[in-house]
Amino acid sequence: EGPFIGCGQYDKYVLGDWTVYNNVWGGASNSQCLTAYSISNWSVVSTQPATSGVKSYPNTGIVNVNKSIGSIGTFTSSFNVTVPSTGDWEVAYDIWVPTEIMLWMYTVGNVGPIASAWNDDGTPVAEATNVSVGGHTWNVYHGGSNVVSFVRTSNTLSGTVDIKAILEYTGGDAKLLAVKQWVQEEVKLKAGRPDAITAAAPFLPRYEG
Repeated sequence: EGPFIGCGQYDKYVLGDWTVYNNVWGGASNSQCLTAYSISNWSVVSTQPATSGVKSYPNTGIVNVNKSIGSIGTFTSSFNVTVPSTGDWEVAYDIWVPTEIMLWMYTVGNVGPIASAWNDDGTPVAEATNVSVGGHTWNVYHGGSNVVSFVRTSNTLSGTVDIKAILEYTGGDAKLLAVKQWVQEEVKLKAGRPDAITAAAPFLPRYEG
């Protein structure tokens, strides 16, 4: 059996509880094609105009996990991605607990996290810098509708991250330690160049309760 191929705006590949989404929510239909061999082995080719705004958010995710953070014994993820050398995009985890917590592993071009303040040059102001948690070192930003973004101080395309340690670091109140609703890994294509952009993302979270 061959791979799943979908070029529709919201085409998706479903396997058990997991789904790979094409998710061209900010761009034109048929501007991106998803090829999925499995939940942890997929890629996209995306051609987007060099204009502002997020164009697409291809990802693999699971919804309605319905586990409190305290009830999970371990929650780690290993990743190994192949990315384009040009454009404006990021590779990140997006976790809903229900507060949105993002883990930015790799960024290229004109992209940045949501923040509460910006410098004169337009760069976001971090709430904390050089924070070592979850096996990585981050600058941490907070803004928008309670979005917390951990941005690695240097880019990486492979490794393992202890997601539970990061969620516990973020805070001990009920909002953050309630129910983990959604985990997804994505290559966000923002203001991409009008060239074909390919990205493969073979990585998958693992949790044990």
